[in-house]
Formats: sequence, C-alpha cells, structure tokens
Amino acid sequence: MVRKSILVYDLLRTEQPEEGFTEKEIVQQISNKLDISAGKGLRKQVTVALRRGLDFGILTRSNNKFR
Repeated sequence: MVRKSILVYDLLRTEQPEEGFTEKEIVQQISNKLDISAGKGLRKQVTVALRRGLDFGILTRSNNKFR
C-alpha cells in the first residue's frame, strides 16, 4: 500500500493548478485515481500529510488551498 502523503505530494506536483487544491478536492482526486472510497480514514491521512507538508515547508497554503 502506498502512503497517502506520497500520493498527496505527487498529485500537487504533477497537476499544479494555478490557485491550488482544497483539501476536499485532494481527497476526491486521490479517491478517483485509486478507486477507493473517500472515507474518514483517507481524509484523516490526507489532513496529516498536508499538515506535515506545511510544517516542513514543502507546501504553501493560501485561502484554504494548497500548492
């Protein structure tokens, strides 16, 4: 099983939308890509990955959108 943090960072690196993705959009993209349900477990893992990305300076956040 692939760690969700790797999927989050890979999604943000490959897609690179101008305004960024919201947390909900990230969960939906990963859910559709891997054909898994967007349940509580996936949302929690994505939230942790985003928080760690912000802490380590990998991601930036503005207006609740991540880049």
